[in-house]
Amino acid sequence: MEIKSKLKEFFNLEENEEDYKDAITPKSCGGGDEFKLLALLGDRVLNLELYEILTNEGITDSGNLTQRLNNYIHNEDILYLLGKILKIDKIMIPTDINHQISKGELKESVEALIGANFI
Repeated sequence: MEIKSKLKEFFNLEENEEDYKDAITPKSCGGGDEFKLLALLGDRVLNLELYEILTNEGITDSGNLTQRLNNYIHNEDILYLLGKILKIDKIMIPTDINHQISKGELKESVEALIGANFI
């Protein structure tokens, strides 16, 4: 199965081609505001889900929650690595052939795919 099909299946986007395309198309690949909005939504969904998990484990101090969410679980390095594992960078096509997909773009694409899944 090719990468695109696997990603669509993994994020349950087989029936949502438009949001799938938006989620893997950062500005450097010709994308627009849709990409940023999906990434923002995905970021919020991750925070809500992780908040629920941590509070269910008995962590209720807001400072401790924030630190765990931002420093240990939901950070750029982890989401970037997830993007590499899922090979999202292999299907992103920059408009400038010399552009290399950045760590931030890959991280945001993971968030955008999560946001698209939420929609």
